[in-house]
Amino acid sequence: MSGPEFLNASYLRSRADDVWRRCRSRPPPQPELLIRASEMKNVSHQMSSILEMQFFKQLSSSLIFLNNNLTWCPVPKVASSSWARALLGLDPGLAPAKLFLQATLRTLTRPVKPEAVSKAVRSSASFLIVRHPLHRVVSAYRNKLELSYAAHDGEYFYKNYGSLIVNKHREMEDVHLYKQIEAHWDDFSNSFLSVSGSKDNAAQITTRVSFKGANRTNIEQKIFGILKWKQGILDSKKLHEIPKEYLFRDPTFPEFVQYLLATDIEKYDEHWKPIYLYCHVCQVRYKYIISYENLQDEVSAFIKHLKVQGILAQKFCLSNENQSGTSADVVQRYLSLLSAETRRKLKQKYERDFDLFGYT
Repeated sequence: MSGPEFLNASYLRSRADDVWRRCRSRPPPQPELLIRASEMKNVSHQMSSILEMQFFKQLSSSLIFLNNNLTWCPVPKVASSSWARALLGLDPGLAPAKLFLQATLRTLTRPVKPEAVSKAVRSSASFLIVRHPLHRVVSAYRNKLELSYAAHDGEYFYKNYGSLIVNKHREMEDVHLYKQIEAHWDDFSNSFLSVSGSKDNAAQITTRVSFKGANRTNIEQKIFGILKWKQGILDSKKLHEIPKEYLFRDPTFPEFVQYLLATDIEKYDEHWKPIYLYCHVCQVRYKYIISYENLQDEVSAFIKHLKVQGILAQKFCLSNENQSGTSADVVQRYLSLLSAETRRKLKQKYERDFDLFGYT
């Protein structure tokens, strides 16, 4: 399947139907609010109904109900910014938004009462876009936690997640090592971080640094690895331009993964919450599901269908999503930092997304 001529909306609809069948044959655990609602049925029907409405109110806050019979679950890190920007462009009265696109878009949405959410999803052209779970995890980490000082919402994510992850999941040996590197940062930035930076540079510098009770060869290798990694993720930026107080304040990817493994998925931030749980695909039935891995072709077919149906205006135009930032090669670089056992456990956290959406 190599182009939009081989795709049509029925293909995307059949994928959504497959997901619904999998939900019925192997249902995932119910959301906590629905479990409590079920438990209360024999005690207080009124309280059970209240809890159920709370769930649908929560779901309603995740969805965007557009006036032209279109319902979208905007999964973070899955082309959501591109869609929000394009949908905003349909309203000439709205100024172009650079930040908080989805919040701005909600000014266009039609109100839907909690008890009508499920019906609204079923009766409209409801859709979501799915992505390989581990690719999405890596993308979320890189965008929200890796270089928080440079992101527009970086301080929020550092305060609410990054600093807590570091405090709980950073090994004391690494804390000491990072402090030593920061204390001798001028030596590192002037010597190691030159274009010809090498293990020899690291060896020369570590002779002037005290690492208590540590094997110096291992320390040299670790320093070389740490700084080369950071140099690699900065692309065109220079590592020595980062203020040294920001060098190691953010969690590493393995530290972030340890946090994910230790945290209940219902408590995950929306940027790394499993898609099935964020959009509640087993509680409400969506009509179309698009794959991020075949995004351009599938979106083209979907938009063409919506225009034919009169759901989207002919002028609607979706800019191509930049998928080069977190490519498959980049994802593998990050996953290679994890042990096989840790990767297995991480995959278990997202097993329902793997199962429901057909990923391996």
